[in-house]
Amino acid sequence: MTGAKEPLDIAQAKPEPKTLVQKILEIQDRVGVVKKQGTFGTEMGSAKYLRIEDAVVAVNKLLTLNKLILTGEIVTYDRTVHERAGKVPGELQRSGYISTVRMTWTIDDTETGEARAWSFVGDGYDATDKSIYKAMTGCRKYAIINIFNLPIGNDVEEHTLTWDDKVAAQKAVVKKKLVQAATSENPSVRQAAIDGLEAQAEPPKALTITRPEDFNGHFFIASGLIAVPQLDQFFEDTGSKRLNSKKTGKVGWKVEANYEKSLIELCAKLQIAVEG
Repeated sequence: MTGAKEPLDIAQAKPEPKTLVQKILEIQDRVGVVKKQGTFGTEMGSAKYLRIEDAVVAVNKLLTLNKLILTGEIVTYDRTVHERAGKVPGELQRSGYISTVRMTWTIDDTETGEARAWSFVGDGYDATDKSIYKAMTGCRKYAIINIFNLPIGNDVEEHTLTWDDKVAAQKAVVKKKLVQAATSENPSVRQAAIDGLEAQAEPPKALTITRPEDFNGHFFIASGLIAVPQLDQFFEDTGSKRLNSKKTGKVGWKVEANYEKSLIELCAKLQIAVEG
């Protein structure tokens, strides 16, 4: 008779579970190149960038397959008012908020009980009340990129643009379209484009005083940097006359000569340069 078979050692047949580090390495190996699906507007050259959903989709299924969970927790946050130059020289106005968050991102292995944590910072800007959430979204995206070493190349978002950079870029796009419209066969379109180009011209940085001969020394013209509330009030109080004649070239305020000294003193208080 043949002897009875030895019972199968189930413990020996069952493979050892992978460690957390091994699972992360496997995800890095399998994720491949993540395609940038986002597109910036024409003011930023229509360049491509990696969206948060692109990063999440790239690793979500692999996380689930390896029984891993990625969670984030805010450690610190800060929100500051973002200001830019207003219409009045020297005056700033609120344009939105910039928030910074520091978050701890943890990967928990539901199979082995292992866990590992990383700390990342994220920034976000918004004109209303969404800057903190945008900072969290940015932090999440770059946490995924760094933890799983996503091969995305140089992301456009690394080249941070200031508010002035964005305004300049938008003005360049508008100017290009106006230049094209200025050659239109339609006279109305041409004139509107020319007026638009004139409006885009760099505003003068000083108040200019000129003394036309035909005023015989009784009046002078104040032009240039005159769109200031205090100056507007001065011109109104002195009974000055507004001039805007393209035919004669006289543009600005026609002011009585005896008020010139007071106007110069006011400009000095407002730190406005005077030419002429």
